[in-house]
Amino acid sequence: MRLLCLAGCVMLSFTCLVGQTSYTTTVEKPVTKFRTVDLQTLSEPQAYIEFLERPKPGGEGYSTMLQEQKAKASALFPEMQASSTPMRSSVEPPLLIRNFFANAATGIPLDNHLAVNRQDQVVSVINTHMVVLGPTGTFQKQYSLDDFWSAVGETEFYFDPRIIYDPLEDRYIIAMMQDFDCAGSNIVFAFSATNNPTGVWHMYRFEGCPNADDTFADFPMIAITQDELFFTYNAVYQDSSWQTGFNETFIYQINKFDGYSGEDLHWRSWSDIRHNNRLLRYICPVKFGNEDFSSDIYLLSNRSFDLQNDTVFLLHINGNQDQSNLELTIQPMISDISYGVPPNARQPMDFLQTNDARVLDAFYIEDHIQYVGNTMDPGTGRCAVYHGMITDVSTAPILSAEYLHNGTEHFAYPAIAYTGAIPGERDAIVVASHSSMTRFPGYSALYFNEGYSEWIVVKEGLRNINMFDI
Repeated sequence: MRLLCLAGCVMLSFTCLVGQTSYTTTVEKPVTKFRTVDLQTLSEPQAYIEFLERPKPGGEGYSTMLQEQKAKASALFPEMQASSTPMRSSVEPPLLIRNFFANAATGIPLDNHLAVNRQDQVVSVINTHMVVLGPTGTFQKQYSLDDFWSAVGETEFYFDPRIIYDPLEDRYIIAMMQDFDCAGSNIVFAFSATNNPTGVWHMYRFEGCPNADDTFADFPMIAITQDELFFTYNAVYQDSSWQTGFNETFIYQINKFDGYSGEDLHWRSWSDIRHNNRLLRYICPVKFGNEDFSSDIYLLSNRSFDLQNDTVFLLHINGNQDQSNLELTIQPMISDISYGVPPNARQPMDFLQTNDARVLDAFYIEDHIQYVGNTMDPGTGRCAVYHGMITDVSTAPILSAEYLHNGTEHFAYPAIAYTGAIPGERDAIVVASHSSMTRFPGYSALYFNEGYSEWIVVKEGLRNINMFDI
């Protein structure tokens, strides 16, 4: 096994090659807070703002190549009726207790994300604004994100909001991207100073094009550990083909206590992350399923543009950013079933975009990981949910998976949450979008407990989605 570490000129950055894994990691200069805002002083927006989709990452070449892959996948696996009923057991489906209006805008995509605290208070963010709701959906506050992030810079174009609640510290963290060219690209973070999401927040700004290489920061994902925020994003070339549009995926390791107190943020970056000299893309940090946090973290990646692949990469960072023996390891795992680029989903009038087969959400509990993403289901030729499970994560990880569908419809853009109550439980709820030639787009959910329940309707759609061409 080869081991090579090259020290940087100030001993803060080094590049490592261990076996077939390589990366560069750097202890970066602390980032100073640029603003503290008290949301109580902001006026609430009186009307929703129409928000139109930003340019596709990587330009038209990216979109064209992805559609070509989808066409190949559909030809390889033509849509057909399922030969057998999807595997189900006697597991009872989840119970829909209540539903209520969250937030909306007159344009799409919403890029919605939400977090819930111990008091069941809901903070929901979309591309235009955030709204705070009580446990039963009672409206409390809403804020324009232009006002929320004001003073970030001359241009104010924000997208891809992410929010997470920290149950250990009873605080919130919000992250968003700004602009889609190198000159204006920023990554902005807000850390709540208290447990009140309508109160004081500390704001920080990171350069979204740190290498001045004509890229912009895109597709953020977040998770927290005992002491830190882990943030991943893609650096994407503007106006390029898909082959060159993707530059690389970065991992940022940020001291969360600095943010909560409004102090300079201490952080470390991880870049040029490769296995077998191929860059990993869409690296998804794995959230902790309960409050049993540790200082290390797992992350997942795959070959999301392949027609079929059975390899998933398990990444591990083994401690806090200032730990002396800190390292990143990458372990390829082979699944018992393949994943692949999904077809576009059908709706009554036309199709819906489903992107690629990246890992979209994941949680860790007691040396066990569950994750979900989009995939082609070879048995039906439709888009389905890929539900992966990794056992014995820290010792001898084994990966298995299932296609989640109902045999007749398309399911896409899943999320997963741990719902176990006692040690040893692996319970989870999976939520996904559904659609078909005879069913408007909506949302469904199922329950997993060593078996799968039937899908239940969370929200049935009322019409086609037809604002954009795909």
